[in-house]
Amino acid sequence: MRAGIGIAAALAVAAGALGAPGAAHAGGFGCGGVRQVAPARSPLPGLPPLAVGDSVMLGALDELAARGFVANARGCRGLEEALALLSRLRRSGRLPRLVVIALGANYELRESQFARLFAVVGRRRFVGLVTQRELGGGAGADAALVRRVAAAHPRQALLLDWVRYSAGRRGWFGGDGLHLTGSGAAAFARLLARAIAAIRVEGRKVPS
Repeated sequence: MRAGIGIAAALAVAAGALGAPGAAHAGGFGCGGVRQVAPARSPLPGLPPLAVGDSVMLGALDELAARGFVANARGCRGLEEALALLSRLRRSGRLPRLVVIALGANYELRESQFARLFAVVGRRRFVGLVTQRELGGGAGADAALVRRVAAAHPRQALLLDWVRYSAGRRGWFGGDGLHLTGSGAAAFARLLARAIAAIRVEGRKVPS
């Protein structure tokens, strides 16, 4: 339990330093502040895995905590904000062995950002990469990019293909085809938990 509380506290400090709570999206208002949850205990040795997301993840925070994640989400979050958050956690020694990134609902993802992501986490951590549905449902350029990045980093990246996993599951989403219903939140957390299983059950080793 201490590990979960410790990383949650560090996240709160980092988010405050970034000024993320209450930040407005370039296209409008109402993005809200950072919300986070922590598990009772870590499913992996050391710090519990961290999931970083946007408004989609906001609908699955409790489900992710139940699966063992510290989940940190904010509406309108882009990858730039996430990179700054992860950098602060690494400098403070609170970046866990597994980091899952589920972003792309609000901003276009860029390959250069992923290069910086792997530089921030270093060579001895795993990165779960979640493909993001487009507004209205379906796949777009961001999902294709995430798949390419995961394929380019086979030793560290764990592809969590939410676009394919959720295809045809209309009941998992609200009217926008993007944000989650209760059953969608459970499915989203179930998919992300595969990254934990890949390390804990399948015995995947941290790269040397």
